[in-house]
This record gives sequence, structure tokens and C-alpha cells, in this order.
Amino acid sequence: MRRAALFLALLVMLLPCLASAVTEDQVSEAALEAIQDSPPAGKRFDHNTVSVVGFPIKELDRHLTGKWYCVLPVDLSRDGTERVQLAVANQYYFGYAYVTVEGDEVTVTIAYPNGRMTAEEECIALFAGWSDLTAEYLEDPVGNMVSGAPVSITESLDGAEEALLFIRNTVSFRQPFYSDRVKLRRWWRGTEDWKAYLAEKRELLNRLMER
Repeated sequence: MRRAALFLALLVMLLPCLASAVTEDQVSEAALEAIQDSPPAGKRFDHNTVSVVGFPIKELDRHLTGKWYCVLPVDLSRDGTERVQLAVANQYYFGYAYVTVEGDEVTVTIAYPNGRMTAEEECIALFAGWSDLTAEYLEDPVGNMVSGAPVSITESLDGAEEALLFIRNTVSFRQPFYSDRVKLRRWWRGTEDWKAYLAEKRELLNRLMER
């Protein structure tokens, strides 16, 4: 009887250890699943606007919009491809729009950087003149092009040799963008390089604003 009592006492002492070993295995599996299902670290930016780095419409005509939408004049008179810088949230460099002219066709192709992002809405438009940009349109803009799909310059833009490029896409993204440490590069419109670039585009913009 004494031996039986000792055995039972020893078994009672060992039971918590056995239970904890099983529980630790179960917790480890649950923790692994939680890590796999958890989102990447960093701050999330939801539904942010992607626009061309160009001339803010509200600085050209404050009656049209109070939003930081931009336009950029592009040359359609000769074959070739122009690479146009894009920015997200009016703060960070965010890929490019490639404007390709081939004969009577023009194509705008969007190329985003490869990182922690989700592409959402797409709104790409070319306008033959400033008068096509109205306050009503900018309240709820709709594109007249699709990324990567050519359109006829004659049919869509009345054969215009130059046009205003307008982009108002939306994306959600995380910072850091490329990895846990590497962020999107900040864009500053006041740098000398960008001032010089926009100054070169100014004459073309002035002509388009007269139409």
C-alpha cells in the first residue's frame, strides 16, 4: 500500500510537466501560423493617389480643384517613348508612365515599383487642350485610356500634336516599401532638377492652356 501511495504521488507530480510539454508544442504551432498569416511590419497607407510629377492643376487655376492633381504636357508629333515620373500621395517617387507614339497611335503604360503594394483604381487620360479639364470632370475623373492599350490620335484627340497627360490612379502600400528597412524615396518638387525639367515643359503647357 505504501508503494502504491508513493507511485500515485510521483504520478501527480509528473502530470503537470507532461501537460506543459504538449501545450508548448501546440502554442508553437499556433505561433508559427500567426506569423505566417500576419501582415508585413510597417505603416499602411490606404487608397492613395498616384499622379504624374507635373504642374498642380490648382496652382494653374484654383477654381478647377482643390486637390493636388497634376498634369504634364507631352509631345505627340513624332514617334518615340517619353518616360514620365509618377508620385504617390504627392510625397514619394512611385514608378513611371511610358508615353509611346507610333504613327497615329499613342500608348500610356504604367509601371509601378515592385514592393508592398496593391494596385486599385486606374484613371489615365490625354486631353488635347486645357478647356477639356473642367471642375465637374475633376470632381470624379474617369480615364479615356487603359494602361498598355493604344488609341488613335486622330480619332481620340482630333489629330493633336501635343496633349495634357492626366493620371489619377489609386494604390495601397506599406512603408517600408521594398523590405523591412528600405522605404520609398521622397519626392521634392522644389529641387533644382525638377524646376529645370518643368521649366522646359512650360512653353508646351502655355500653348495647351490656350486651347
